[in-house]
Amino acid sequence: MLFLDHRLEQSFFISEVVVERAPGQAGCSHDFGRTRASITPFCKGLPRSGKQPSSGGFRPLDLRSSLLHTYSLHVTTVETYCMYLIVECKENAVKVNSLYPLLQVADVEASAAFYETYFGFTRIFTSDWYVQLRATADHPFEIALIDQKHDTIPPQGRGTTEKMILSLYVEDAAAEHARLSTAGLPIPYSLRDEVFGQRHFIAADPNGILIDVIEPIEPDPEWLKANS
Repeated sequence: MLFLDHRLEQSFFISEVVVERAPGQAGCSHDFGRTRASITPFCKGLPRSGKQPSSGGFRPLDLRSSLLHTYSLHVTTVETYCMYLIVECKENAVKVNSLYPLLQVADVEASAAFYETYFGFTRIFTSDWYVQLRATADHPFEIALIDQKHDTIPPQGRGTTEKMILSLYVEDAAAEHARLSTAGLPIPYSLRDEVFGQRHFIAADPNGILIDVIEPIEPDPEWLKANS
């Protein structure tokens, strides 16, 4: 049985298909037929990888044009090739132009000042209930802060943002750790090197949101060997 999903592009290379006509339905004079076919339900011709089944001699059979309410398809031999690709759903997909976290906080001004003072963000929009900040980097990384009780937030979603980690990549995690420690920031996870290739520490903002400050390093060779 073939389960078809309109969200996926599916290619099945099958060496033999038995087509059985349902009794009493219009069609050919005999009830059974055999064909060597490549069944490609959602794409015509070769799949995107361009690979061919090993035995060759296949022709496409487009199921969309088949009378599936009239015929039953029995797969007898599969060439052990199946590919699933996400279809480019241009008609239904949202075109994303920007992405940033919106943090719900009790004190917007104090939270904005924290990110400006200790992490070098600058304001690109400010009001008494909402502030948007941009990092001083080559790419326009942004975060936004909103009053947790503001009426633009649906009632079921109001409340301070909790149990969230922001990951910030830096050039020198050790230097940032020394700077922020001297400044008195709470650091619940001290500086350390991880075997998977990070030198990092985790600080906390005034709202309890965690900030993972990360410097990429070479992973441990033994770990890499065991996990590659």
